Amino acid sequence: FLLFLCEGVGSAQSPITVPREEQRIIDNANQFIQRGQLVEAIQTFELFLVKYPKSVITSNVLIQLGDTLVQQGDFKKAEEAFLLFLKKFPQNDQAHTVRNKLSQTYLKMEKVHEALAVWDRVEKQDEL
Repeated sequence: FLLFLCEGVGSAQSPITVPREEQRIIDNANQFIQRGQLVEAIQTFELFLVKYPKSVITSNVLIQLGDTLVQQGDFKKAEEAFLLFLKKFPQNDQAHTVRNKLSQTYLKMEKVHEALAVWDRVEKQDEL
């Protein structure tokens, strides 16, 4: 077992114990990103999600997948990744961040009404 912290997914998280094979797949995906091989990174994240749907890091992988899809310019698939995260992990500490990412993705898709609706929900949750 190895320790894993998902890059760019919040500094307040504590290390999580991740099985070695899962860590290897994520390391490969991150190496693809560093080399600018976004298609390969996306395929690797998608493979991970199929192979390990109940992993302790599935939520983090969905965020990384969405971010990589945005970077590639595939906003529709990024939207799907962020919405899946919010459906599966509504109480996750990163849900607020993912809603912001989703609203930014909607803006890039020129879906202003959807972006405003997501921001409105974020604002209402901030008031709680």
